[in-house]
Amino acid sequence: VIALPEDVITARFGLEPGQGLAQLFVGACTRHLQGGGFLYTNRSTLSLGLVVNAASLQSSPAGPAELLEDFKSLPCIAPLVEGGEVVEYSAHLVPEAGLGMKPQLVGDGVLVAGDAAGMVINLGYLVRGMDLAVASGEAAAHTVLEARARNDFSRASLAAYETWLQRTAVLPAMEAYRQAPHFLDTERIYRTYPALATGVAARLFTVDGSAPVHLLEALLAGLKASGTGVVSVAMDAWKGGRAL
Repeated sequence: VIALPEDVITARFGLEPGQGLAQLFVGACTRHLQGGGFLYTNRSTLSLGLVVNAASLQSSPAGPAELLEDFKSLPCIAPLVEGGEVVEYSAHLVPEAGLGMKPQLVGDGVLVAGDAAGMVINLGYLVRGMDLAVASGEAAAHTVLEARARNDFSRASLAAYETWLQRTAVLPAMEAYRQAPHFLDTERIYRTYPALATGVAARLFTVDGSAPVHLLEALLAGLKASGTGVVSVAMDAWKGGRAL
């Protein structure tokens, strides 16, 4: 969390008073490890951070602090945080394997909700966790109130929790994106495709006196240079469409 005066944030990000902005990043921001970066404006602070797969992080020679400092120094980030004071620094382990990490939710005298229940959905472009935590808390509250009315907090009595999780749309949301964690394990998302997108854009928008190329030609040339075939791209697009 980086403190900056409110008027500086408003001017620097081209905002009107009371507006905010969120930016997401993928690729070089994590040294191509599975994950991404984010930058959110607040009233008088910026929230800057990385989300990196724990297994990928273990295989990297760089630790979280080094990755974050690299991220802050990128040309697209450094001017935005210049002059700011770091006022908070924290980390959190996030379970994001969806239903694949869902534990037993009910026991005698206990309900499990939020992060502890693995109720996080990572869609690549969006990480849903707070809304699911709130909704699961609501489901838990309804369940406990009903159990208290019966004066029965046994596992059988609290089994209604899953019914409430259906009503509050927590389980339907997690079921809808069940395949997302598997799809997001695809390494090309973090290395090949960001480089391909920026390379194609550079070729299309750079005026250097050479003959212009069509978008499809630039795309095919970029794929060839990356060693990625059209079939692989088509398969990734199909899997992504189904998962996300």
